[in-house]
Amino acid sequence: MNTHKSSSAQGTQSKWSSFTNLASWALLIILFSYVLYQQAPLYYQNFQKRNQQLPSLNLVHMLTGDDFSFPLEGPSLVVFWASNCPPCLLEMGRLKSAVEAGKLPGQRILAINPYEPPAVIHEFLRSSPHPFQFLDDRGALTRVMQVRTTPTFVWLDGGRIHKVTTGVHIIGHFELERFLNYEQDASI
Repeated sequence: MNTHKSSSAQGTQSKWSSFTNLASWALLIILFSYVLYQQAPLYYQNFQKRNQQLPSLNLVHMLTGDDFSFPLEGPSLVVFWASNCPPCLLEMGRLKSAVEAGKLPGQRILAINPYEPPAVIHEFLRSSPHPFQFLDDRGALTRVMQVRTTPTFVWLDGGRIHKVTTGVHIIGHFELERFLNYEQDASI
């Protein structure tokens, strides 16, 4: 008699386990579908920007106040970021480490914070210096690029858009190293 109750309890537990597994998978699929639905237009928009030539702009260097001619000749990376954006801070830290390790040329990385006032940006830079260029685009490049989320990365080759990506990238830095250093490699 005891074995029957034990068998019945195992059957109920097995059914419950199957149900929770199925519910977990269903929830995961729904979540993935929602994220895809929300992000698909952004990825499509980023894809459409490839090979677009950006206009020449006069930006301002955040630390010195000097004029900065945009775009740079050759390869460069523009990072649209915000100090209150955890994925931005993660990516900025990864870029900083790569520059300090000599894997990326810091002078080719241009950081633009389009959403926060200069005082917030200056405080961030004072408390956490980074070895690349921080620029104020006065909203011009942000409008041209139609940046709506951070972090957004714009890979440029002499002002022509090579690639636009958004969000955290696990292996993108290896490709970025090759891209930003290709002129250097060609001269060796």
